[in-house]
Amino acid sequence: MFIKEKQGFKYPFQTTKNGIPLADLADNQTTISLVAEDEKDSFFFRSLEKQGIYLNNSQLQAVRTTDGPVLIIAGAGSGKTRVLTCRTAYLLTFKDDLKPEEVLLVSFTRKAATEMLERIKLLPGLSTSIANRIVSGTFHSIFLRLLRSHNYRADILSNSKYQEILMTQILRDLSLVDSYEPESLLSLISHYKSQMILPRHLEVTTPIEKEIQRIYMAYEQLKEKKNLMDFDDILLETYYLLKYNHEVREQLQNRFKYICIDEYQDTNLEQHEIMRLLLNKSQNLLAVGDEDQSIYNFRSSSPEFILNLKKEFPNLTQITLDTNYRSTNAIVGLGNDLIKHNTKRIGKVLKATKEAETTPIYLRPKDSDHEAKLIVDNIVADTQNGNRRFKDYTILYRGSVRKMRIYNVKEIKI
Repeated sequence: MFIKEKQGFKYPFQTTKNGIPLADLADNQTTISLVAEDEKDSFFFRSLEKQGIYLNNSQLQAVRTTDGPVLIIAGAGSGKTRVLTCRTAYLLTFKDDLKPEEVLLVSFTRKAATEMLERIKLLPGLSTSIANRIVSGTFHSIFLRLLRSHNYRADILSNSKYQEILMTQILRDLSLVDSYEPESLLSLISHYKSQMILPRHLEVTTPIEKEIQRIYMAYEQLKEKKNLMDFDDILLETYYLLKYNHEVREQLQNRFKYICIDEYQDTNLEQHEIMRLLLNKSQNLLAVGDEDQSIYNFRSSSPEFILNLKKEFPNLTQITLDTNYRSTNAIVGLGNDLIKHNTKRIGKVLKATKEAETTPIYLRPKDSDHEAKLIVDNIVADTQNGNRRFKDYTILYRGSVRKMRIYNVKEIKI
């Protein structure tokens, strides 16, 4: 974003620094020079190169490291999906006895899972039929299939409005309808379940805690009566199935030779424990994530699980993807300078591949209205004097920008 000098600052307000810290530029070495022709897997990387896929040194190491627990710390824009897909193809190419259905790929979104499979289909030696045999999806989609295969027939309570209706009914039955918001109670119950806390596990000493326990218990009883299961139940029931049904657990441990879990910084206790139950003696776990990008704390996820993997697996191999291919060295450098102040992190310094032609400008508005006005004024001024066009601008934001409408920005289009 370009802000007029009189309205912006070249460095953060009231700091002693006199400019933007620039990230170091990464070297340009790739598999072309890193993998010699006489190496046994050179044909694989030559095939990747023909498709325009050139891995850097840390990416190459991540693809080649196949056995035992592996943690890949993937910085922003570091080619994480490329590494995940290439490593899967590498496994299926060089592990002679490995079948596609013995690979488990867990992602946090359906879109990410679909994208990984689509990319895998295009890689050397693979095909659509092979890729489709890989067990891939989100935690919920994969383990719902598992539950269905073991005669869990409850309908999924996927409609949040209907959930609120059920909770309102419970509050009415308990004469508490004016005491609590259904949405807040459902969020609290979801938190309990992600921590594997059932109604009987709650510590109740105060009247409010006793009421919460009664509500939670009534919610579970009503779902059972109606043969319903909410999204949190999918993982909770999976955990109990794996923990207490030894036959099922051993069957899955024998089946899944390699387990890959993406976005590990956003796992919660429930998901982490399911992963531990699925691992067999070989412990072929690939955990991929970045503790600096944890965003789902409000869903009870915690970066502690990725931070503590080294303690849980003393033989863990840790690889850091530290080259950002997305942003300029000014943006990457600024990000490095900000994130280093986090206390709970493994620690890394990202490198960049692009030099900055311009550097970020800091804006210090009085409030959201003032911020909107400053941004729009500068866009309008720059377009009127011919420096730029409206389509040159993108506004990234968190929260609502509805107030910008009052400043007549209808012309601004993407």
